[in-house]
Amino acid sequence: MSDAKKIAIIESPYAGDIERNTRYARAALRDSLDRGEAPYASHLLYTQEGVLRDELPAEREWGISSGFAFRRLADVIAVYSDLGISRGMKTAIDLEEARGTASRVVYRTLPGWVEANPPITIGSLFAAYEAAAPGEQKLREANVLLLRACMGILPFVAEDFKPGYMERPENYREAYERLRTVVEYAVGRRLPPK
Repeated sequence: MSDAKKIAIIESPYAGDIERNTRYARAALRDSLDRGEAPYASHLLYTQEGVLRDELPAEREWGISSGFAFRRLADVIAVYSDLGISRGMKTAIDLEEARGTASRVVYRTLPGWVEANPPITIGSLFAAYEAAAPGEQKLREANVLLLRACMGILPFVAEDFKPGYMERPENYREAYERLRTVVEYAVGRRLPPK
């Protein structure tokens, strides 16, 4: 085994479905190790209990900027894209372009990941949404469907929703309008009002 390993910064989603995204980031770390690289994933390190709290914007930014400090050591910026490109990942990619080091960015997927973790399809989203009747509980269910669709289409959207936000009835209507706008934009199809 060679001592000269390429240093790889791992870019993958974190916010949103944190449990799923953590499993995915760990699989990305393993994939990078299997490639003979020395991977670094700040979003797995700094978000551990007792370090930084990702749900607090200032601490999230602190973690992102601390992770970016390691970029000057990297040979590869490995963007794992099966779950889409989050806002934080886009920032990292844009930073490489601005520095003239975009050639270090490589896009990767994990074989079998999509099959093991199927995203909600637009067809099933519309079928479930159209079957939902008006009413507070149904509106909450529609919000959950829309959020799942957003996470599948535009994962960074989930970062805009704080923990517990969608659990409060007073937020159902606002959440629905925000999510509906994103999904309509992403798929080019209007959703009926609820």
